[in-house]
Amino acid sequence: MLGTMRAIWSIVLLLLTLGTAEFVLGEEVQLYLKDGSVVTGERVEATPLLVILRVQGEIYTFEVSEIERMVLPGPTQTRRPGWRFPRLGFLGGTLAGGVVAWWGFDSASRKERDARLQEEYGLLERAGELREEARRDRKIAWIGVVGGAVCAVVALVPERTGTHKVAAQLGDGLRVRIVYGF
Repeated sequence: MLGTMRAIWSIVLLLLTLGTAEFVLGEEVQLYLKDGSVVTGERVEATPLLVILRVQGEIYTFEVSEIERMVLPGPTQTRRPGWRFPRLGFLGGTLAGGVVAWWGFDSASRKERDARLQEEYGLLERAGELREEARRDRKIAWIGVVGGAVCAVVALVPERTGTHKVAAQLGDGLRVRIVYGF
């Protein structure tokens, strides 16, 4: 039992370590700010409200209202597809599921031990109550195991980045453009 919990704990620590690692190298971008300054760095994330850059190892956050324009690398540069893991926060659920499972199995084994002791002293009714509580604690522990496993699967589902698709537009003429999805 203790060996199993140590193995689960080791796996959780490994997953948390992988979660803090950077899986996708961002592309170099230039931000032209409204105050006239230009910031060049590696794009960590861009949302409708914020742009996050890594400049010489330090993280900078810019609100979209501060940015005049953002220049991506030219089309001559190679954009390589990569993977990102946007739901790594679910690893916290894996950790919580592990803790619930640990508590449940530990509590169930203690109650089983106490039930055997109660039977030795002839208190069969109390022993039955303890065994019922142990069954309930095991059910809770297995729910924690399943919940933690589901959270780990959700957290480790990757999304492909940097893939391009060709989009054709009909209008004045035929235009073909390459759209990169991030």
